[in-house]
Order: sequence, then C-alpha cells, then structure tokens
Amino acid sequence: MPKLTNHSATKTKTKNIQLKEAKYEALTIAKFLFSLDPKREYFRGDKKISTGAGFSNPLLGNWRLSQMLYLLQVFHYVKYGYFLFKDDLYAFDNGFFVYDAYRNFWALHDKAWFLNEAGNIQDKETKDFIRLLFNYFKNYSNKGLEEWYTNDPSWIEAWMERKKEPKIEFDPKTLSFYDNFLDNHLHHIEHHARL
Repeated sequence: MPKLTNHSATKTKTKNIQLKEAKYEALTIAKFLFSLDPKREYFRGDKKISTGAGFSNPLLGNWRLSQMLYLLQVFHYVKYGYFLFKDDLYAFDNGFFVYDAYRNFWALHDKAWFLNEAGNIQDKETKDFIRLLFNYFKNYSNKGLEEWYTNDPSWIEAWMERKKEPKIEFDPKTLSFYDNFLDNHLHHIEHHARL
C-alpha cells in the first residue's frame, strides 16, 4: 500500500465542508459488518493484538472492527461527499475507534440477533459499498491496516501530536487530502472487485 502521506495526486476536486448528514449510527454499520462474518473468522474475540505504540492491547476482532469503520467512513466520504455514520471517531495508540461499537463488541460478537437487524441499512447501494470494502480490506494483514491509520493526517494530529481531546476533527485540509489520495485507491478497489 502506498503511504497516505504521498501528496503526488494533484486533483483540484474539493468538497464543501458543509457535509450532508449521515444516515446511520455506527452500531447499525457494525451489525451489518458482523453479518458478513458469521463464523467470526475476521472479527475474532479470542486473541489480543499489539500494534502501534502498544499502550493498549485490544481484542483482535474489536481492533479490526474499529479500523474497518474508519475505512468505511473515509471512503464513503470520498465516494459520496458525506460520511456513512453519525458517530465520532477517536484516535488511540492502536488506531481509530468508535466508542459505541468498541464498547459493544461482545454484544455484537456473541449474539445472533444482528442477523435480523442487518437489514436496518435501507438501501442496496450502501450495503454493496460496505460489502465491497469489507471484502477488500479483510484480506489486509494487521500491519497493512496499521499503515492506513499511521499515515492518516487526522490520526497523526489527534494522537501523535497529543491533542487534549482524541476526537477526530475532519477539517477542510484533511478532507481535501482524502479526496486527492483516496479517490485513486477507491477506483483500484472497485476495479479489483470486478476481476
């Protein structure tokens, strides 16, 4: 994966900072993600992971869920011009997390009820988008997922520069960065899915 800090893309595409409101809660997206992994081969709950600075060691499945939500959020912004879910993202030493999804990991992991609620995502296009990115990124190594957040300017600012509040602020500069860099990667993912 190319480093996210590579600013070689010189597109002039910009989006208005006044974003359309997201339709979903992160838990709704998480439930759908778990429906894509019914055997829990990806969102495992039996192993801890140590990445990044290693101050915390979350469960592998919970960490992967957090990184998947982050990737869905930024790629949805690039494709549609607004975020997928309403919840805030936070930076921590091992990447991004969404509080409600992180806190409810075991309820999501252990329950079969999510299969009934996975249909709470109303439109097929959103389901297809989530499925596309899940199927692509589930093949990434943990180190590969780590490269995404350690090169993301919003994570660097919130965690590495030790802002008082680790809440991610998506300012115009960061959104422009996503437009310029991630758009090409999204086209690659879509092309890869057609093969």
